[in-house]
This record gives sequence, C-alpha cells and structure tokens, in this order.
Amino acid sequence: MQQGAPLLEPEVGALARAWPYPRHCLRFDTIGLAVPIWPGTRPYQTLPFQWSCAVQTAEGAWSDHHFLAEGQGGDPRRAFALSLLGVLGTSGAVLAYNAGFERNRIRELAQWFDDLAPALESILPRIVDLFQIARGHYYHPVMAGSWSFRSMARAVAPGLAMDIALDPALGAGAGRSARAVFALMQKPGQNAAVRAACRAALQAHGQRETAVLRRLLALFEQAGTAP
Repeated sequence: MQQGAPLLEPEVGALARAWPYPRHCLRFDTIGLAVPIWPGTRPYQTLPFQWSCAVQTAEGAWSDHHFLAEGQGGDPRRAFALSLLGVLGTSGAVLAYNAGFERNRIRELAQWFDDLAPALESILPRIVDLFQIARGHYYHPVMAGSWSFRSMARAVAPGLAMDIALDPALGAGAGRSARAVFALMQKPGQNAAVRAACRAALQAHGQRETAVLRRLLALFEQAGTAP
C-alpha cells in the first residue's frame, strides 16, 4: 500500500459482480435483558428486535425494508422471522458484515420455530461475509488497522454519522446504542413521545447501517474495472 493511500485489490471486483440478484444488504440489532420481559427467555439471552435490509434488483434499483419490534409489546421473535423471510425470499445473495452474528441469530430462530426452520436454514448458504472479503482485499488509512463496522463506515461513508441521537428535549439522553434505545422504549410507563422518537431513531440507525453496506458493495464492484 502506498503511504497514506487506500488499497483495493482488483480481484475483488469479479467476486462482487458475481453475487446473484436480488442482493440483500442485511443488519440485525439485538438486546440481552438482565430481567427477561418475554416468556420463555432467560437473563442476558441475545434476542433480535430489529432487522434492516436494502434490496437491489438486477436492474440496479434499491428499496429499503425493516422490522422493529413494538415497544412494550410481546415476544417479537416470530414476527421478526416471518418478516425477514418475506423480504429475503428464496434467492439472491445476503450481504452482511461479520456475518457470523446474523448466521447465529438465524440458526436460533430456526431452533425456536420448527415450522420456519427449513426456510430459515435455507438462507444460511446465501450469506456473504463482507468483513472477511474486506479484510482480505481492502484497506483505508482512516481505519487505523481496524476492520470493525464503524471503521469501515469511516472509510466508505465518511459523511454518515453512526451514533444514535435523541432530542435532548425528550429527556432521554443522546448518543445511545441501539439496544439502549430499544430498552428505553420498553421502560414501563414510558410516554408516547419518547417511544415514537426511539422508534424513528432506531429505524434511521438501521438505514444508515445498510447504507454503509451498499457503499461497500459499490466499492467492491468497481474494483478492477477501467477508469
């Protein structure tokens, strides 16, 4: 790598261009509650509450999709799984970053819901781990030796703020993690204005994360092409 210059190896371009359509840029958000609020769950169990997915057709068009559990609602896992299957369908690449996390959550959903297990398990071979590909083929000086998702976001989407901020006027704090914002939604007696603000902030957070994946995909696809 030249001093201070990014590195993108050209062979990643052919790899990326071969990923089948429709392409699904996927991110999950989870929470582990010390005191379980849903029947059948245990303390600190990793439970998914939001997925965000940007889908690209073969014609190049993109659409955004998401699921977010209702604040103070019931166990969201089945609705999470059903809505995810509805968007991912049965074909196309599923692009994730550090994809072992998404794979494990999908496996757990399959264990919880026997009737959904075949469809959920059929997703697993379609998953592409962009982290592994980036680590082998891409580097930018702003990453400072880290291939974390936030480091990658700084490299490929430098103008995109990744922190979640809530209006201070709501008295709910700012700069929270997705799980902390969802926990705030679940707080007993939480007022409607704070719940609505949390919901909007979480949905925007998911869209920002899939935007990073979209930009990383576009970067990979351009590799090895003529300027």
